[in-house]
Amino acid sequence: MTQVWREILISQMGEEVLLAVVENEQLVEFRTLPASAETLLGNIYKGRVKRILEGMDAAFIDIGEDVDGFLYVSDLRSNWASWMADEAVSAMAHRSGRVTFRYRISDHLREHQDIIVQVKREAIDHKAPRVSTKIALTGTYLVYTPTGYHIGVSSRITDPERRNHLKQLGRQWVGRRGGLIFRTASEGITDDVLEQEWQELRERWDLILRRSQAASGPRLLYREPAPVYRYMRDLLGPFLRRILVDDPRLFQQLKTQLEEHYPEWVSKLGLYQESRPLMYAYGIHREIHRLLRNKVWLKSGAYLVINQTEALVTIDVNTGKNTGTHNFQDSVLQVNLEAVEEIVRQIRLRNLSGLILIDFIDMEPVENWWKLREALENALRRDRSRTCILPQSGKSLVLMTRQKMQASLTQQLTKPCPQCRGKGFHKSPRMIAWEIIWKLSQIQGGLFSKATVRAHPEVVDLLRGQYRNRLRSICRQMRAEIELR
Repeated sequence: MTQVWREILISQMGEEVLLAVVENEQLVEFRTLPASAETLLGNIYKGRVKRILEGMDAAFIDIGEDVDGFLYVSDLRSNWASWMADEAVSAMAHRSGRVTFRYRISDHLREHQDIIVQVKREAIDHKAPRVSTKIALTGTYLVYTPTGYHIGVSSRITDPERRNHLKQLGRQWVGRRGGLIFRTASEGITDDVLEQEWQELRERWDLILRRSQAASGPRLLYREPAPVYRYMRDLLGPFLRRILVDDPRLFQQLKTQLEEHYPEWVSKLGLYQESRPLMYAYGIHREIHRLLRNKVWLKSGAYLVINQTEALVTIDVNTGKNTGTHNFQDSVLQVNLEAVEEIVRQIRLRNLSGLILIDFIDMEPVENWWKLREALENALRRDRSRTCILPQSGKSLVLMTRQKMQASLTQQLTKPCPQCRGKGFHKSPRMIAWEIIWKLSQIQGGLFSKATVRAHPEVVDLLRGQYRNRLRSICRQMRAEIELR
């Protein structure tokens, strides 16, 4: 995978923050985040079971906020009660093995019972925030899972020696006090820095347990830092070139956070003081406008068509203006490979998630399909969200899934059209002409001598031409003249 230089641009805009990620001079991520820490994602609560839904094998958890959390049985560890006990830490030390989920939620929960949960997904549209007892405390380099058992290393760290070394460190540090995951950013970091973050995460969990034992639920036990800091923290890495912030107050807040937790990155933080807006200086405003279109042009003259529904995203690759070379299959391969890079960029940029169906241009040689799949896998390694490419289902189709954490960028930046109610189309002149004829035919005869219809010229042309005889019969029925304007 080629080296990627990253820049983070942060702009304060009223009560929200605009955050853009530029990699190799190209925008790859754009997010709108609340300026304050008023967000539920990542927060840990001592909740209270409000209602158990037997038919869905789920429960609503009162977490003391305006909305209740929604807990699926798959997000409930069967040993969750041990984390609520006074001897929680010692209980952790005697745990071993993995938990097999073969139970119903009613076997382990009852209404009005207290339970520690973490918000794993914000409320989206009409869906309640999703909570889980699988707690994860996230740092820049590590993820501590006190209710888990696994010592893992990011699959993007491919060096076998480095992977083995990190796993040994994890077993040595954690023992039986939970699980630990080494993130991709830990690849080139010294053991001392990693151990320091591990100690911070462990102390944070001990504090959460003490707060839980001090009072009954529902109550907040731990609040994640402001979204802008949390998002920036996840982007820190060896290829980070700089972080630019255009607001002095926000700059100082982020500097304080970095000095406290990650002083080695403070030198990368800079205050943007030019008169030209930061997002204009980097051309981000033009990219945002392009994101609202469903057609994306490629340099070769080919283009993508991206359509998003609630359950499925479809991406279609078309040759467009590309005339190819002397060899058709070579031309198709080159267009598909070019499309791969832009598809992954658009997925990250638009924050597309769930099921994603990609329809590439048909290719006959099997070797070309393997090249295409390898290129797609390599491009997805730069995506921080979990993705999975499913087995090939046709000569041109690729089906993949992407983790859903937030609403897509289109949902954040747009509102449904009040005329078409978000369907994205309007009535044809033919259909409008039909409706005019149907409405006129409902009018009782003899009420008036003249009626005027005002409509678009294309509609009027249809009424004077193709539907002229039908309109004449309605005039006789109404015993009135109809004027078309």
